[in-house]
Amino acid sequence: MRRMNVLVAAAVIAAGATAVTAISAGAHARLDESTPAVGEVVQTSPPQVSITFSQEVQKITGTYGIDVLDGTGTEVTVADAVLSDDDRRILTVELPPDLAAGRYVVEYKNVSDEDGDEFQGAYAFYVGRQPTPEELALDEALIGEEEDATPTAETATTPTADAEETRAAAPTSSAIDDLDDDDDTGGNITLVLVIGAIVLVALLVTGGFFLLSRRQAG
Repeated sequence: MRRMNVLVAAAVIAAGATAVTAISAGAHARLDESTPAVGEVVQTSPPQVSITFSQEVQKITGTYGIDVLDGTGTEVTVADAVLSDDDRRILTVELPPDLAAGRYVVEYKNVSDEDGDEFQGAYAFYVGRQPTPEELALDEALIGEEEDATPTAETATTPTADAEETRAAAPTSSAIDDLDDDDDTGGNITLVLVIGAIVLVALLVTGGFFLLSRRQAG
C-alpha cells in the first residue's frame, strides 16, 4: 500500500509540473498595467504612455513598440518607444505636448523574453472629455481583440475615421496569419503536454494497483 501511495504521489507531482510547463509555454507578455490606464479619462494632456507587461520583453529593435493614434487614426507619437533597462517589462513612449481633447488609441507589440511569443494589443484613453457610447463599444472591441493578439485598425479608430485610412492602417493578412499560426502551434503543444500528463498519471496509477494486487495475491 505504501508503494502504491508513493507511485500515486509521484504521478500527481509529474502531472502538476507538466501542466504548469504547458500553461507557461502558451503565455504572452500581455498588458499588466498602463499610464494612462485602459479607458481612463485624463483632464490634461499626458506627457507619455507607459505600459507594464506581464513578462519581460526582448530588447531587439523592431520587435517592440508603442504607437498612439488620435480620433482620425493619425499617429501622434513622433519618437520610438523605450524599453527600460532596469525592468524590461516596462515600455514607454513620449507624447507631444498639448494633445487635443478626444479619444486616443494605444497600439503596442512585443516579443516575450520568457517564451519568444509575439503579442500585439490596443486600448483607448481619453483626454479632456468623456467617451461616447459608440466609443465605449469600440473600446470593448479593442480589448476583445487583444485576447487573439490580432488588433486591427477598424477598431482602433472612431466611426468618423475615413474608410481608406482605416484599410491602409490595417495589418496585412499575411502578418495576421503568421500570428494565428503561432497561437495555433502553442495551443497544440499545450494540448499534447496535457494529454501526456494524463496518460502518465493513468499508467502510474494502474501500475501501482497491479503491484498491490500481486502482493496481496502472494
